[in-house]
Amino acid sequence: MKKLTIPVYVSIALGLLNLVLIYLQSGYSLFGKHSQHIQKKADGAGRLANGKIPLPANLTKSMLSEGQINDVIRFINVLKAR
Repeated sequence: MKKLTIPVYVSIALGLLNLVLIYLQSGYSLFGKHSQHIQKKADGAGRLANGKIPLPANLTKSMLSEGQINDVIRFINVLKAR
């Protein structure tokens, strides 16, 4: 069995630190409580959207008509009923 070298340990430590920082940036504390109220508007313009290429999708707009949306909902309900 090979022993891990110092660069491997450093890489693992930096990876874990990166995961902790991403977790904290997402709005949660390490103790399971929200560090701030997060509003989910799904418009693609939230605070985590800054600098993202491509920009996140705006999920509040649809290219489907009302009738098509109703058809999709009915189809999903039929699948759930099976």
